[in-house]
Amino acid sequence: MGRGTAPRSGVVEGPAPCAQLPAPCPPLGVIAAILSLPEQLLWRLLRQVRRDLRFRRQHPIHPYVADFYCAAAKMVIEIDGASHNHSQAADERRTAYLHSVGLQVLRIPAADVLANPEAVADALMRRCERRAGPSTTQPEG
Repeated sequence: MGRGTAPRSGVVEGPAPCAQLPAPCPPLGVIAAILSLPEQLLWRLLRQVRRDLRFRRQHPIHPYVADFYCAAAKMVIEIDGASHNHSQAADERRTAYLHSVGLQVLRIPAADVLANPEAVADALMRRCERRAGPSTTQPEG
């Protein structure tokens, strides 16, 4: 330090201590307002499911937010496309983390959703049903 530039009491030079912490998840209201078109199309179909499966959109799995999540199948669904500005390395880190907490990750290209959202939703529901296993609420027969 030069002359006459003594630090003020309580001021610490360098990065703030919280600068190294992961950023908190943005408020869900903010996230919901910025769904991409493929996400909107798929959500419209998934929320109408009359099966035992329930899907959540923009589900926080700290420190990430999944595009869609099916708790019964423990499956994260990510729509990959132009709206995601992640590098492949970032996607791999995210997938590795989600696997480490016991979740399966399914990546669906946005172009596939745009081309045939009904087929994508149907295939996704069938895959989640297989992973979730038989329902305990359905009568055996």
